Amino acid sequence: MNPIILYDNIIPKAVKFTAYSKNIYGYRNIFDYRPYTYWEASSHALIVRFRQNMQIDTIGISKHNLFSHGAKVKVGYIDIYTPKVVKEFMPQNDGNILIKLESELSSREFSLYFFDAENKPVKPTIGVVFFGKRMEFPYTPDAPFISLNESIMSETLVSKSGRLLGVNHRFNPINVSHRFSNLERSWIENEYRPFWNNHGKFLKPFFYAPDLDNLPNDVYYCRFSEESLYATQLSNLNYADSLQLNLVGSK
Repeated sequence: MNPIILYDNIIPKAVKFTAYSKNIYGYRNIFDYRPYTYWEASSHALIVRFRQNMQIDTIGISKHNLFSHGAKVKVGYIDIYTPKVVKEFMPQNDGNILIKLESELSSREFSLYFFDAENKPVKPTIGVVFFGKRMEFPYTPDAPFISLNESIMSETLVSKSGRLLGVNHRFNPINVSHRFSNLERSWIENEYRPFWNNHGKFLKPFFYAPDLDNLPNDVYYCRFSEESLYATQLSNLNYADSLQLNLVGSK
């Protein structure tokens, strides 16, 4: 499958939420872009309602404990006045989730319901949720590409004889560097450039998956690195020679 990006989250545009919470900030934490602030659910449902019909075809979830709870997630929406469930899935780990729906949904209400294997309600903790329409690249990154580049950020104390005396582990930053060659200029102007202008260049986070079919666990909640550039060299007016993604984030 070709790489996809989910960045245009419609949840902040909602006018009503049904998302009961244990903490004071509640559901607002799921759309503040910060995975380290949480929605601690006191119910098994997240329902968002809008003034007018909105469209989604992809859902992203980051920093959750759904797998630890053995949770099954049901994706629903309102078709005219009839509630419908369009997809069910069970997370395979507590890492980032990016779910493609079978078709685009248009509705004033979308929902996520959480149950265990016996269909008993589950009350999860979730850091970030995106509902939106994905941007799909025309083809895969240039080969060979490194799907995961994870480094270590820590402070260590080493003795004069070379023995490790202690480690203060901070976190493991993930860097993604993918290059795309000979992309159609029309795709860059119509799809990628609005993403860069309205979201990416402000270092706002988004979901990125290089290949959901073959690398389903490699889903990143990330942003552009500070050194990123929007630059498209043109040897042919119809195609860009290359496009470089330099991303930092979590898996």
